[in-house]
Amino acid sequence: MTPIVEKFQKIVQTTIQTEWKSELSYLQNYDKIRKRMREIVDMPDKKANQFILFVQQNALPKNRRKFFAEISDNEIATLESVVRQP
Repeated sequence: MTPIVEKFQKIVQTTIQTEWKSELSYLQNYDKIRKRMREIVDMPDKKANQFILFVQQNALPKNRRKFFAEISDNEIATLESVVRQP
């Protein structure tokens, strides 16, 4: 069993050092984006998550704009810049 356990330990270590590190960085950035978005406009989490996804996909065309009809064009532009900032 020792060789199997050692191999498993190496796999877990590699995963923690590579995958989780980038995932944690992404989640920290996502939290910062959500905080800045809340300062601009208050919207439900589901809608805010959709907005972030659309902007990250460079896909907020007019047909998707209808999902955010209650938000002004100026607020949309500001929110887009928040999402696109590093």
